[in-house]
Amino acid sequence: AVDQGVTAIALALSRERAALEVEARLHGDVIEALLSGELPDVEVRRLADRAGRLGLGLRRRMWVMVIRPDDEAAMGAFTDPELARTLMRTVVTRVRSRHQSPVVIDRGGALIALVPEPAAASHVERTGELVLDAVARATGVASFSVGVSGASVDVGALHRAYGQAQLA
Repeated sequence: AVDQGVTAIALALSRERAALEVEARLHGDVIEALLSGELPDVEVRRLADRAGRLGLGLRRRMWVMVIRPDDEAAMGAFTDPELARTLMRTVVTRVRSRHQSPVVIDRGGALIALVPEPAAASHVERTGELVLDAVARATGVASFSVGVSGASVDVGALHRAYGQAQLA
């Protein structure tokens, strides 16, 4: 009986993890499309509607924060599955501790955090500094950088803010 209970719990946890991974992939697909470049207004509205159905609050103005590796050791945190989970969990936890309803996705070698207003620029920049500290402690790798967009933007301009954050 105990073995059946343990098996049932393991299956439930496995299903929950799979559901969370699918949800994260769907969120990432929508954000990826919005970050990829200039889109017609109708496509932006379609993606924003889809994001709303997925529970993403992209109707507000957002700041874009990019967390990226500076060297091979830091890049390893993205390629090693266990470190990648630790990295994502650390960034999500730190950003959520300071901002309501942020969205964090993995975008091929960088993590992107969308931080909704009413956050002020200085508050978002301070969050970036705290993210770097938390990531270094959690992964044992200190060579990451954070860039923050120059202004908060609406959903149709996320790609421009993403470009700013990459250069910051």
